[in-house]
Amino acid sequence: MRLVAGILIPPLAAGAGLAAQAPREHRLAWEAQASLLPWQATEGGPSPLPGPSPAPPALDPKGVLHVRLTPDGRLRAVDRRGVLRVNAGLPGRVSRMWRDGGLEVDPRDPDLRLSGKGPLSRGVAELPWARPDFRPGLEGLLWILDDGERVLTLVHPATGRVQYLALPPLSDPELAFGPEHLELRERPTAGAPPSGRRRWILPWTALLPAFLKLAQPPAENRHGTAFKPFPRD
Repeated sequence: MRLVAGILIPPLAAGAGLAAQAPREHRLAWEAQASLLPWQATEGGPSPLPGPSPAPPALDPKGVLHVRLTPDGRLRAVDRRGVLRVNAGLPGRVSRMWRDGGLEVDPRDPDLRLSGKGPLSRGVAELPWARPDFRPGLEGLLWILDDGERVLTLVHPATGRVQYLALPPLSDPELAFGPEHLELRERPTAGAPPSGRRRWILPWTALLPAFLKLAQPPAENRHGTAFKPFPRD
């Protein structure tokens, strides 16, 4: 179910060809920006993960970001100075949400706090590429699934960046965070054998392009001058 929909009116055109292309050109932001990823389909039941996801890290009071999902489907993140870091509309109604390296959280939690000083805040070179467990490097990230669009919303509140990751065709998916890969599973149904559940895996290295964009520092607010009162980027 979509909560936010942009209304785009194509310009008038004499040819029917332009009108036929209009629906393709005017896609929603998460449809146009969704990154296609090399999900690998596997057969059989879900793979066992060695141990639970890492516990949330101890937060530095100076780097805490307060995150809140408003009733109208807007995600907001504010730092300790009251500066708005993220103000984004989500593709659909949130069904499940995870923080950091796979800790599931309640989307209605009014006091969700994330780290603003995780490894990705210092650049992708700080991520634990060579370590056996990649999940500690995901500190400060937010992973969101909704009940309509086939997309995973990945948010890095420290930089205010958002990435949309296209998902395989599953009507009711769930995420599992492994040391070496992200796993997308079909949510179990009553009476269905685990071996019949579909699942896809994605190595963490396949998310490098998304991590590069999430690590980009926030845009500077340029100050105007008497000769150029409204500077542009």
